[in-house]
Amino acid sequence: AARLDIEQGRYDLAHDRLRLYRERVPRLPFRAEAYYLDGIAYFQQRRYEQAADLFDSAASIAALRYQRTSDSSDIELQRRSLYWSAVASVHHSAFERAERTFRDLLDLHSSYDDDAYVGLASIAEFRGDFRQALTYYDSVLVVAPAGELVAVAHLRAAQQLILLRQPRRALQRLSAAEQTIAAAAGQQLPPHARAVLELLTAEALLQVGQYQQAIERYRAVIAQHDASPLLRWQAYLGIGWAELNQKHESE
Repeated sequence: AARLDIEQGRYDLAHDRLRLYRERVPRLPFRAEAYYLDGIAYFQQRRYEQAADLFDSAASIAALRYQRTSDSSDIELQRRSLYWSAVASVHHSAFERAERTFRDLLDLHSSYDDDAYVGLASIAEFRGDFRQALTYYDSVLVVAPAGELVAVAHLRAAQQLILLRQPRRALQRLSAAEQTIAAAAGQQLPPHARAVLELLTAEALLQVGQYQQAIERYRAVIAQHDASPLLRWQAYLGIGWAELNQKHESE
């Protein structure tokens, strides 16, 4: 019933049902699942701190249950709960807590490793630590070289390299991203992936002084049907900078 309440957006009713279920008997068999579902409901309400607390409780109970039963479903619930706890903490801007949780998840060596490294990289980006972010994105390719986040890792790594003024290395990563996107079966592509690829390529070409090629790539961004208004604005701005540099070199 609580799951249906969540699916239909009746979150407060779901909270009440799940709280009563947990309070009824302390050792109910699906206690961890009750905490997890309650966390989902709070997450959907954007009440991220409460969601993280509930996901942590679900993870702890599932881990204890796994020690008794060795049921693989319990360790999977622990991993899933830790992942969503970290994501909720990021949304709540509790970055230190999110980092600890992502690292706890990595200690379990699971299919969530690439997600955890992307999460850690995002936090490093937010802090302006682009070298550390690059290291984490490279780790994605080590732990899941054929995973769903390869294209994301290449794109975001290229962005760090551009910020670090290493455009030639960025172009190599963008070429790898382009190949991955072209064979995009099973890839979790970021929003406007192709437009982002064109924009970053243009930025790298601008840094190496290939202004006409950069202008062509910026124009390709504008032509992309899925490009957001922000990406198009950045492309128009980039064209302006490239043309200004072209004029400066010709004088």
